[in-house]
Amino acid sequence: MNKPSGIYRITNTANGKFYIGSSVTICYRFSQHKHLLRKGTHRNAHLQSAWNMYGEDCFVFEPILLCEKDELLRYEQGYLDILKPHYNIAVCAEAAGRGLIPSAETRAKMSAARIGNHNGLGYKHTDEARGKMSATRKGVPFTEEHRRKIGEANSRRVLSEETKAKISASKKGVRLPPRTKEHCAKIGAGLRRHYGT
Repeated sequence: MNKPSGIYRITNTANGKFYIGSSVTICYRFSQHKHLLRKGTHRNAHLQSAWNMYGEDCFVFEPILLCEKDELLRYEQGYLDILKPHYNIAVCAEAAGRGLIPSAETRAKMSAARIGNHNGLGYKHTDEARGKMSATRKGVPFTEEHRRKIGEANSRRVLSEETKAKISASKKGVRLPPRTKEHCAKIGAGLRRHYGT
């Protein structure tokens, strides 16, 4: 069974404020939102704050438009432009960070984190590590022994006819058959175990 894709709204019934989003699988996206909000780790601070203040019972999750996957961003942008939802931080559906201006405090933290840091990770590589990385980027050739081992491993590799067919289909842009109910149930059970819901 196909899962609906489209535009959805999360409404705070206590004050009428809402969030607009889009997803290729709305029901799965709802479960993601709820999981993060319940944990208190949702990346949308406005929505998380309201959830904490008013409680889960005040929020309604509802699809407002079902559409094809390739139309999601166009419709979402239209809703963002017209409705100007209170809980949406980003103003651009296509690039979530576009249009956001970091606060002075955030800019100061970002600047401090970059001081003396040329790799963006907060530490400097040793001379030895830099030498090794440089060598790998220069295309240091494999030894004959290494090449022989790679050749032997590849020569023993045999793909099944089913695997060959799947690879061929994926290269031709042919979609695989839809998942069975049993397969969907297994995926759902795995997600529930993972997220504890």
